[in-house]
Amino acid sequence: MKKLITKYILIILGLILFLGFIWLRFIRIRLPRDIPFELSLLGFIFLLYICSIYIYIIISMLFNYKTDSKVLSTLISYIYKPFITLDEAIKTNAIIKPYYEKFLVYIITITKDKDLHKEGTFYLYLYIIMQIIPRVILVSALLLDTFYFHCLFLLYKVIIVSLLIFLSRYIRYSLTYAKEQYILELESMVDCILSNYTDPDKYELGSGSALPVRRFIEEQTSILGNGLAGYTYGPLTSNKYRDNFRKLHNLSPTHRFTSKEIALINVDFYRIMKIVIPISVHLEEYGFAETYSRCKLVKMIIFTLYLICWSYILIVSANSLSIDTCNFLFQIIDNTDPFSGHEIEY
Repeated sequence: MKKLITKYILIILGLILFLGFIWLRFIRIRLPRDIPFELSLLGFIFLLYICSIYIYIIISMLFNYKTDSKVLSTLISYIYKPFITLDEAIKTNAIIKPYYEKFLVYIITITKDKDLHKEGTFYLYLYIIMQIIPRVILVSALLLDTFYFHCLFLLYKVIIVSLLIFLSRYIRYSLTYAKEQYILELESMVDCILSNYTDPDKYELGSGSALPVRRFIEEQTSILGNGLAGYTYGPLTSNKYRDNFRKLHNLSPTHRFTSKEIALINVDFYRIMKIVIPISVHLEEYGFAETYSRCKLVKMIIFTLYLICWSYILIVSANSLSIDTCNFLFQIIDNTDPFSGHEIEY
């Protein structure tokens, strides 16, 4: 009961945060804001935070730096927890789930068209359209607003294109989520996957191999990503899964399956494999496009231009920050006598 209440609270919180984000970024009436800004302490901290984020992004891209801080990872997971819970509730909804699976099938039809994305060009073009071009538009508008118009105006007009960036990230997250869920489902069905993949060191079985689900999907993704024919495969179903099948069809515990029954047992396995492997290939190819050196250089230039604009706005606006703004920090003095309760005169 407690877990259910927590789940509903997270769903409601995620919905509020998501609608708030949409409202503040895309719907709320925005007026032109003259540069320099009239800064409050909160506005100053916000601009300083923006500049710090872009500095961190640029350094991370320049030195391929990734933080392994458990504290930061935990904090980020707590921040995204309401959104993740809301997303899972939507995807597992009985009404929405069939449409979500149709979306996954549509992705599969794209990945099957080898001529369309020969040598990964399809994924490269997709990444440029969904990630690079919107950022070029946004940073161009910000540059004109900052150094030519001295007023944030154009940025508000074109900010809608950032929906493409959000959509691209969400689709990738959804595919990653779907892949993980399908793998977990497969792992509950089979002990291993039998294939003609040969590994002399591990899982060798005659002329082929018996691989764990995740390992086989990795190997199949790799060979398909290289444009080669995939390995043939079949399931070695678990005893628990076969026992559940016997109970479902009112069969005795010692019943020996016929060829038709074995085919029926394996239906879900092959159905899932036909979905999860193309999704895995799609994610890997898109990941290669994301790390393409020219795309990475363009993104670094874009983030540097963002940093220049927001740093300029911060510097020229800092003069509007009153000296008395931070005086409250020095006024937190306990001037009351703890014994008499009267104020102490200085």
